[in-house]
Amino acid sequence: KRLYKKTLKARTINVLPNPDLGMLKTVRDSLAMMSTPPQSGEEKQDSTILGMSYKQFAFALISFLVFAITHTFIFIRLGKAIIRKRKQYLNSERYFFNQFKKALRSKDPVRIFNALYLWLDSIKFEGHTATEFAMQFGGKVALEEVSSLEEATKNNNSLNSSLNTSVWSVARKRYFASQSTTKQSLKWGWVNP
Repeated sequence: KRLYKKTLKARTINVLPNPDLGMLKTVRDSLAMMSTPPQSGEEKQDSTILGMSYKQFAFALISFLVFAITHTFIFIRLGKAIIRKRKQYLNSERYFFNQFKKALRSKDPVRIFNALYLWLDSIKFEGHTATEFAMQFGGKVALEEVSSLEEATKNNNSLNSSLNTSVWSVARKRYFASQSTTKQSLKWGWVNP
């Protein structure tokens, strides 16, 4: 590609005198006065951090640090309390009973038996079998469910229907009612010599 330069012929323009040039002169003078640096007699502007004076910034920084530290300690204590409560729940009778109720919804007799015996161990049942517990506290329906579970585990079959959780909830309430009466009888029957 070639570059071509073309120049135009000179032309002279005549500008008539403007009567408002005096106004432009006064604007220029006022701008010049505004842009002059302050003299030594005037106060200098304070240095700022993020638009705040040093005292304001120090106060804001200290208050933020106090807020952050206190909330950190609060969240740490809250987290420890939640973890402690969770560990207590995982070692409680209620947890094992809830696991047993979940197992009841499944049709796997081995899983149900494991959950049942874990729950019976957590309540420290003095009897040795689920049949004894069902006879003492569950009634006929619970006893029939235990026998159907035993048959299903012997034959390696799944259950035809899910078991009734309300029967076991009633048996649990009966067990704890019997435990509270024995504790009360021990409490009131004891005489300190």
